Amino acid sequence: MKKNKLFWILTVVCVLNFAAHLYFYPSLPDIVPTHWGASGQVNGWGPKSTVLFLAAIPFVTLIMFEVIRKIDPKHQNFEKFGKAWNLFVGLFTVMSAAFSWLSELAVFGKLPDSSNLVSILVCGGIGVNDGSHSSRPTLFTDIFLWKDSPKGGDCG
Repeated sequence: MKKNKLFWILTVVCVLNFAAHLYFYPSLPDIVPTHWGASGQVNGWGPKSTVLFLAAIPFVTLIMFEVIRKIDPKHQNFEKFGKAWNLFVGLFTVMSAAFSWLSELAVFGKLPDSSNLVSILVCGGIGVNDGSHSSRPTLFTDIFLWKDSPKGGDCG
């Protein structure tokens, strides 16, 4: 029942997210920013309908995660790792809903053209380093290699 409750809570989050995008849709220009480079500069543009596509991604992935959970033939993995799976699904859904707002934030002037926030969230979270920061472990970097590096794990 707990997994089902989480699914319905996240479904409500996704529906509210999409409804909010629909509310702002008429006030968007015909062309909106859709991609930011590592520096935070907008380097991709698309039609405003792209915003609705991006707003649907959290719900589509939530459905995909639920299907994956249901088609596990033994169901033992989800019993064993259920808490971790629920945490992942919840965080991924909320994070993708938050990222779906980057276009609107840029259009309405709430996100500067060259935003360090975008590069930190998008690139910093996955371990991309443009060379302007010291090398630190991030989500997808190998902490053991970093620890054994010549700096010995020193960030300074």
